[in-house]
Amino acid sequence: MKASKDKERVFIPADKGKVMVAMDKTIEKGGENSYEFKMKKVLDDMKAKPSIRAGKDWDLTDKVSREGKAIIKEMVEKEEMTEAQARRLNPNDCRAPRITGYPKIHKPNVPLRGVVSFIGSPYENISKALVPILRSLQGRTNHYVKNSRQLKEQLKEWTVQRDEILTSYDVEALYPSIPIDKALDLIENLLMSKPNLQEITRFSIGSIMKLLRWIFALTYCEYDGKHYVLDCGPIGLSVVGEVAIIYMEDFQMRAKTEDFPELAHWPWYVDDSVTKCKKRRSKEILDHLNSIEPDHIKFTMEEEEDNRLPVLDLALMVNRKTKKIEFTVHYKKTHTNITIKKNSNHRDSTKSGVIKGYVERARALLI
Repeated sequence: MKASKDKERVFIPADKGKVMVAMDKTIEKGGENSYEFKMKKVLDDMKAKPSIRAGKDWDLTDKVSREGKAIIKEMVEKEEMTEAQARRLNPNDCRAPRITGYPKIHKPNVPLRGVVSFIGSPYENISKALVPILRSLQGRTNHYVKNSRQLKEQLKEWTVQRDEILTSYDVEALYPSIPIDKALDLIENLLMSKPNLQEITRFSIGSIMKLLRWIFALTYCEYDGKHYVLDCGPIGLSVVGEVAIIYMEDFQMRAKTEDFPELAHWPWYVDDSVTKCKKRRSKEILDHLNSIEPDHIKFTMEEEEDNRLPVLDLALMVNRKTKKIEFTVHYKKTHTNITIKKNSNHRDSTKSGVIKGYVERARALLI
């Protein structure tokens, strides 16, 4: 039976690894292993509440769209944007964000990771317009790297002494952990202290903050024809990642103290970071990081094992003779080594482009 005609199962990409997973669709058919049962668990974890008005399911899209349009109308009246810009940004003909669960095949019992798609939602276009403004507030530390290539360029200059080890510190559930009120207050202060803001945008600080607070005020989604209000930020929206970086840069500045000189060299990528320290100090650093925002930001730690530590898609290997770090590519257990099947209908130019990409990646990471 073709997958498209199978009404009793769902076929969905795995959370990691290029494989498709088949799951029984309903609890009646698959019980606790069914997609329906596990999606209910995802909604419970997000503290989702049914969106109901007058005893009926309520799609909040019209309400949210009206609120967004009111802010944009006010900005046009203040000449902060043109009518043409307003037409591009106004939330017209929108739909509710949709939540999907992706199987975590690398974990026991294969739970689902809930991902909310904001494509076509009222927030999509306005979020994209705010991203360049928020990026202009970043870079207050020199810790953030854009990719594994930039990480390699930093680490290849390191000297790891014989009594030192490499340790990675990762934030658990970064996006849901960011305290939104604190983050928005921080952004407002940074905007007020930015002297060249008018060179970046015509939007006033007040309007920027109104748009941000509108985006973060209400997160809702649709699943299986019903609508829910979520007790979390709009994870999956482009603006969320920029807000998280701004907040974590402030966190890094607070974390660096004279008592922890190891954090002076502390490369980051989103929620992953790496540093070097004496082995007895790694747990002390972890405790220090977890003491800064104990109600919000929690770190986990991984130390090098057999002189090897995976970070992003790099495997960092410490050469104890030269005291330098050597590099190779790290593949997770879920990696299938398949990008495009050779018999697929992709263009030959696409297939050759994949090969060229792997060659360039090898040159950048291994040479």
